[in-house]
Amino acid sequence: MEPIKNPEAFAREAEAIYNRKYRGEFESRYHGRIVAIDVKSGEAFVGRTELDARAKAHKKHPDRAFFFLRVGYRAAYRVTSPHFRRPPAQ
Repeated sequence: MEPIKNPEAFAREAEAIYNRKYRGEFESRYHGRIVAIDVKSGEAFVGRTELDARAKAHKKHPDRAFFFLRVGYRAAYRVTSPHFRRPPAQ
């Protein structure tokens, strides 16, 4: 697999592809699912999980890196900590 030389540019391009080609359809059909974007071809592969989407993408393009996002959300995952507490409402 070819390394990603500029991860920020890779992410921007993948998000631009998603917004331009897939957002309209995917937001109504696949809300909450994971999408693997192949930046080189502009193809998107939808799965219920990241592993599912990756398997579909990897089957067609085994030598490529993919960008993952969750349809309808700003991020694919949410990082939380049991130590994080919101201050009580006043």
